[in-house]
Amino acid sequence: MKAEHRRNGAAKGPGALWLSGALVVTLIAFAAWWVTGADAYTKFSVVEQVPLEAGQDDPFAQAGLLDGAPTTTVVRREFRFGLLPTPQGVLDRHWLSVASTLMTVWPIALLGWLLTLRRARPARPGNPDQIRVSIQS
Repeated sequence: MKAEHRRNGAAKGPGALWLSGALVVTLIAFAAWWVTGADAYTKFSVVEQVPLEAGQDDPFAQAGLLDGAPTTTVVRREFRFGLLPTPQGVLDRHWLSVASTLMTVWPIALLGWLLTLRRARPARPGNPDQIRVSIQS
């Protein structure tokens, strides 16, 4: 009974490590996405339209020619970890994203999990290796 329990526990342990490791990486990737602004695409610089304050000495603003607040374009060097990559080339830093991270981690974790399941299977009764072991015992 103890040997069977130990064998079943060993079969679940390494496989569970692969999957729980992938789950931890997934949670970290989504946390990084949320903390950096939860953008759809990965960005290394953010381009925004910022409203300008019209000065008191601006004749166009006093005449009412500027409907709404005038804006200017501001480019800030700020990293945003996006859900999807935005690469312009093969070796581009914009490949980094939640999707590209998870598409790398999960296949490796699933392959590791399947390999540990395959190794942990008990030998079949007709297996020649098991017959030799039982004869030697």
